[in-house]
Amino acid sequence: MEHQLITSVIKDGSILMVLGFFVWYFMKQLAIRDQKIDELQAAFIKQEVQMVATIAANTAAFDRLTACLKEIEEVIVKTTEWKS
Repeated sequence: MEHQLITSVIKDGSILMVLGFFVWYFMKQLAIRDQKIDELQAAFIKQEVQMVATIAANTAAFDRLTACLKEIEEVIVKTTEWKS
């Protein structure tokens, strides 16, 4: 009787250890997956910020180009008026 009790406790303990290992393994996999998702979200946000910065830089460059073209136009108009 005692032998059966000890054997069943050992078997139950082994089952619990195996179950514990699987729970630990799946929790670890979930943590790794969550970490990868966080890294992907951070990379996506970084890419969006870079895109917005590029758009802002392009807009600023376009505004400078427009201002230069207006100045050139004014010079051409003044030169044309002066020659007339």
